[in-house]
Amino acid sequence: MSTLTFLPYVGEYFAKEYIIPNYIGESFSSLLPATLALIQGFQDEDCNIPYQNKTSTLTRTPYKAKYSVFVYFLLIFLLLLISIAAFSYLNFSNYAKRARKNRFSWVSAEFSLNDETVDDSSQRDKEMKQKRNIKEKEMEIRFLFILTVMVTFVYYGFLPGLMSYSTIPYSNKFFHLSITLSSILLPLSIILSIFSYEVSIQRICLESVAPFILSFYIYLVSVLSPCPPFVNNKYNLGGYLIVFCWIITSLMFMRIRCLIAAKLEKYGKNILLKLGCFTIIGQVFGGLTTYFMVEYLRLFIDRPKCAPIDFCY
Repeated sequence: MSTLTFLPYVGEYFAKEYIIPNYIGESFSSLLPATLALIQGFQDEDCNIPYQNKTSTLTRTPYKAKYSVFVYFLLIFLLLLISIAAFSYLNFSNYAKRARKNRFSWVSAEFSLNDETVDDSSQRDKEMKQKRNIKEKEMEIRFLFILTVMVTFVYYGFLPGLMSYSTIPYSNKFFHLSITLSSILLPLSIILSIFSYEVSIQRICLESVAPFILSFYIYLVSVLSPCPPFVNNKYNLGGYLIVFCWIITSLMFMRIRCLIAAKLEKYGKNILLKLGCFTIIGQVFGGLTTYFMVEYLRLFIDRPKCAPIDFCY
């Protein structure tokens, strides 16, 4: 919801240099829970598998938590209070008000009437050039909206439902690492995006190729579950590879979102509001697609608990 509500606020009152710091703050909301989860750790299943026997017994041993559930939710609540205090300071303090930009629409700036006297031919040339600029800008906005829907459809809607199918076949450890590391490293990707405010459409498209390819690999691994590639590799190659894919897709897709928002900031808060709406649309349809594929098409299969070592041979 921060994309739908807070991003237009930043675009209206602050310069484009504040767009990416907005996403940095958004990423910190996942950094704290992921760090707490990494500290808490995980517990693998204790399986008693007799030699030369495919039957196995699942035994559970109590896991000693490093901190309680109450502590976890208390820290999350403190994060919420810090967010409220930060927004209040940003909205009401004199220091923040001095940092605000003069709200001036790009439409009025670009198409304001010129008081100078010009001849008819120059005026017609100017009008034709303005029409071409308007058409180019409209095409640019539409393309970035479409790319936003694609990015949010894949990463925020479609892929999260495949997390367990793509990682648990390798072990619970890789499931745990995929979730926590992709969230912990997220701010790093956005911080590096600060140096890329002015990028071309071609560069945004080029940088989008890698995460889409890795997303397809994650989908392929999920379809092949419970026996994905390299599942029995003695060096856990498949597990580390899938963790790498989840981390890179998370970082790159978030970077693409930052670049798109910075690109659209000059068009005003209404365009940023539409950007937030398209972000939500992509998430909803991506989640519904995964739900349909899991519940009705049955394309993905869980790995059985305590599966024998030769289960995938």
